[in-house]
Amino acid sequence: MDNNNVPTTTIDLLCPTLASDPWPALRALRELGPLVWHSEHRRWLVTTDHAVRQVALDYTHFSVEGTVVEDIFGADAFIAMDDRARHNALREIWAPAFRPQALQALRREVQALVQDLLTPLLARLADGEVVDFSAGFTRPLPTMVIARMMGVPRERLADVVRWSDAMAGGSTSFLDAAAREVAVAARESAKTALADYLLALMRERRAAPGDDLVSLMVNATAVAARRCGGTGRRTPGRGRRPDLRAGLRQSRPRALR
Repeated sequence: MDNNNVPTTTIDLLCPTLASDPWPALRALRELGPLVWHSEHRRWLVTTDHAVRQVALDYTHFSVEGTVVEDIFGADAFIAMDDRARHNALREIWAPAFRPQALQALRREVQALVQDLLTPLLARLADGEVVDFSAGFTRPLPTMVIARMMGVPRERLADVVRWSDAMAGGSTSFLDAAAREVAVAARESAKTALADYLLALMRERRAAPGDDLVSLMVNATAVAARRCGGTGRRTPGRGRRPDLRAGLRQSRPRALR
């Protein structure tokens, strides 16, 4: 995509001032236009809600290839999948777990997790300490809730949070070369550890299914394959068809990288 006719910026996205009060800078970016080129990081910035929705829903022209999503999860992971029919079929397997009645049953579990995280933080506040609520509460809580929905026992939640943080930390584009090398190594180690753990959990749930998300997925292979037009056996992914993958890459514009 030709970036000669679009506005550019050199805004420091890691500036402490921006982190503490991002709204003026974000407003200035939106005023430049819906699409802005960051000349230092060599990235496109999509600045409006409407433009973001257009990109996110346009599976024909936009892809996750080459992005942090692919770095973290892989091109054939559910969150990175741009085969809409297959994505929707797999999503339907988990749909019952996100219906109001099922979420209501999860309320006590979430409340217990909130209490577990808040209690030590509030005690430290009472003692006069300065507490980082982002690191100690808002960051781990969503990961812990999803992990519990997947059937991860409480004693392994800290591991999942640690792996998740390392995976995210190793996928930023804004580190210098030395720091990025260390972060990427930590990310890949965390990905391996999380994959090994989840594969073991999947084997357990195949043998003894529960009511968690992993049980729903591993015991619904035939259903998902039928909805994807398959046979009920393994549905080949693009990762096992490098020729198909290369063709898709050549035919799809790679804008907003």
